[in-house]
Amino acid sequence: MSYSPEDRYWTDYLRIALPVIGLLLMLGLFWYWASAVIGDDNGSPQQTPSAVAQVITQPASTATATQQVTLPLPTAQLQVTNTPAAGSGNNSGGDGGATDVATESASAGKDFKVGDIVIVNDDNVNMRDTPSVDGAVVTTLSNGDELTVTKVGEASGDYVFVGVDDSNGNSGFVADKFLDAS
Repeated sequence: MSYSPEDRYWTDYLRIALPVIGLLLMLGLFWYWASAVIGDDNGSPQQTPSAVAQVITQPASTATATQQVTLPLPTAQLQVTNTPAAGSGNNSGGDGGATDVATESASAGKDFKVGDIVIVNDDNVNMRDTPSVDGAVVTTLSNGDELTVTKVGEASGDYVFVGVDDSNGNSGFVADKFLDAS
């Protein structure tokens, strides 16, 4: 069956126009989706809306001292004495030279000297194998234990460690804040 132009109805035009309009709408929708994913015309990616959270924190409070505290400073004093060498100067004859002898005295904190007897002033005090809080525990000391100083203080972190021997033959290091002079 064939149609002449006069026999066409308006519905015949719709059969041709509707698929074309649908195709154009689908192309437009694809273009919109692609531009949102890829970016806009100038090459920069399109920004998508995002939520912004603002976190406000208060500054940490600082501790203030209510009492005056005196902290020991870890320093060692080196005492140099000028003593005449054997065979020099007074009535001995010789080259007349002098020798400088250095003697190590107390560390900062407490005035302990090698050979002093000290007493532990707290319970469960650790004697360590190195002058550090990381050293292995050799033994645990009790309040009143007597120790002999073998080495003057060595600063390590917040402590000054003193080399000591106990009556059981253990040797190690104890923080001087746990020791008092006997």
